[in-house]
Amino acid sequence: MLSATVQITNLIGERFWRYESQLPPQVQIAVNINIVGLDLKNESTAYAPFVFTVNYNPSIAQLSVKGRAQVFGEKKRFLRS
Repeated sequence: MLSATVQITNLIGERFWRYESQLPPQVQIAVNINIVGLDLKNESTAYAPFVFTVNYNPSIAQLSVKGRAQVFGEKKRFLRS
């Protein structure tokens, strides 16, 4: 079995829409995650830095999360996944 832990290193949330303005009736939400690398520490452990973003259209807000995932597992399961 594989298991993972996530360490968040940076978290930014911004609201662009004015508080006194009513939200639009329709909003599009774009979610994106980028794995920016994969560092194999040994046969059963890997680190994967990532960036997770959420954007809204119209531009209501933006959320950005940066961090590092650490994946552990048995060698046979780790190499198959």
